[in-house]
Amino acid sequence: MALVVVGSLCGAGPVGADVGQSPESPQAQEIPHVEGSSQTRVSAPEPGAAPAYTQDGVDWYPAQCAARWYGSELKAGWMDWCYQWGEAKYPGQGAHFFVIKHYATCGNDRSDFMVIKCRIGMGNFRPSAFWQDWSPRGDITASACPSSVSLSVAVGPVSVGGSFNACEKLKMAKSNPAVGYSLTWEGAVHRGDFREVSYMISLGSQAAGMGMDVDKYIYEIVDR
Repeated sequence: MALVVVGSLCGAGPVGADVGQSPESPQAQEIPHVEGSSQTRVSAPEPGAAPAYTQDGVDWYPAQCAARWYGSELKAGWMDWCYQWGEAKYPGQGAHFFVIKHYATCGNDRSDFMVIKCRIGMGNFRPSAFWQDWSPRGDITASACPSSVSLSVAVGPVSVGGSFNACEKLKMAKSNPAVGYSLTWEGAVHRGDFREVSYMISLGSQAAGMGMDVDKYIYEIVDR
């Protein structure tokens, strides 16, 4: 089954385009399933761009949000996602330091399929970047649905945070020394339901601007 990528970035700041996807056909197993993945190359705000606002020592630029992406041509599982770029500025800093918020809502439009995994991630930063902090720092099992999860990252003397509503399980993956992070929700989303996925990372670079890959993934199975 061929998978298709739909959607393009929209917003007031820099935009990107889908640069690749990895379609996978349903495999013979007890429960038929289909997986969809896509990768979008995006760019940080241009040096000298005006921030939308400043908070707690971080210049925040307009959030960049994408059109709805469906994990397959089944038009069952979908994802709405955004990211927001911030730059921390403080006296004596020896490099450029950034904070990125990356968040998504995953849902399901069909009653004969259900979504059991939904993942967002970032990596392949160019020019190269180095780690500062990440959140969540480990896997999460929600005690209730929803459960409020706090996010917090530090960069130099600056600390920023946020929160989102979590359900079921969330599993993180992180690369090192290369900057790369992903967060996967695992559970069951039936027609008309949805789940949130969100994380924050902070990083440093000797360059004022850079590009990175945004990854998306959805796993669907037949709802029996």
